[in-house]
Amino acid sequence: MRSKCKTMLGSVLSTAVLCLFSAGCRSNDAAAAASRDEATPGPEMRTSSRNVTAQQLLADYQRDAAVADSKYKGRLLGVSGKVTTISRDPSGAVSLVIGPANQLIGVHASLRMSEVGEASSLLPGNPVTVLCAGSGVSMGSPMLDDCTIQVGESTGVAAF
Repeated sequence: MRSKCKTMLGSVLSTAVLCLFSAGCRSNDAAAAASRDEATPGPEMRTSSRNVTAQQLLADYQRDAAVADSKYKGRLLGVSGKVTTISRDPSGAVSLVIGPANQLIGVHASLRMSEVGEASSLLPGNPVTVLCAGSGVSMGSPMLDDCTIQVGESTGVAAF
């Protein structure tokens, strides 16, 4: 009888460990999928794109941030304007501020690391177009993430 109980208890414990292991793997898979989703725009992001000038984007957010968020946040945006500032943080990430030169705030575009070389050819005052994910507003400035510089005549950046 005791050996039968031990066998049954062993089976129950084995099943419980297997279930826990399986659940852990699923949560890791879910975390990995969520991480991929953050790095790669979802289907809605890819198909829901919009072109806008930096000046219009800034004006829309200054007029009504909630309405502007519904228009731009979470969408793929082609934003064009003049570079006002180029900066690099300690990690090496490069950001552009795009917008009218006579304003204190502008559109902040965080570039992909692959764009650092391209950004080095830009100067304040150069026209530029970036393709980015709209990510809302911070301290009055529209924020763009995961940006690539669009090379061509309208950007003022030499094509390679």
